Amino acid sequence: MIVGKVGWSDNLRDSRLTVDEQYTHVSLWALLAANMLIGCDVSQMDYFTRQLLCNHEVNAINQDILGRQAKPVVVDGYIEIWARELNDGTTAFGIFNRGAEDEFVDISKYVDFYPGDKVTLRNLWIQQDVPAGTTKFFVPSHGVKLLKTK
Repeated sequence: MIVGKVGWSDNLRDSRLTVDEQYTHVSLWALLAANMLIGCDVSQMDYFTRQLLCNHEVNAINQDILGRQAKPVVVDGYIEIWARELNDGTTAFGIFNRGAEDEFVDISKYVDFYPGDKVTLRNLWIQQDVPAGTTKFFVPSHGVKLLKTK
C-alpha cells in the first residue's frame, strides 16, 4: 500500500497519491481480496493513514470468507463499477472515476448491475447508511464511492 509516509530511512516523504487516490487504492485492495503489505513507516503514521488502514468495515470486505474477488460489472468511459459477492449474500461495490473531472454517477442507469431501490446501501468509508432511494453519487476525479448492500 502506497499510503502515508513512504521511502527509506531519512528519505521519508508523503505519498504522492492524493487523498482520493489513497481511498481508491485501499478500496481496490479490499474489493480484490488482496494481501495487505503496508509500504509506509508505521511509527510515523498520521491520523488519516491510520483511519484509512484501520476501517473495520472496509477490512471486513477484504477478509470476507467467501474469498471471491471483485469483477468489473460496468465500464462506461472513465466510470467503472467493480462488484464482489460476499459470504452473507450482500454485495460490496466500488464506483471508480478514472477521469480528470469529478462526476455524479447515477447507478440506476446501469440496469444489469443496479441493486434496486428497495436495497439499503452502506457507505463504507464514512460508515453510514445511504438515504433510501439514493441512486446518484458524487465520485471525485481518481476517487471512489465504496458501498455495500445490506
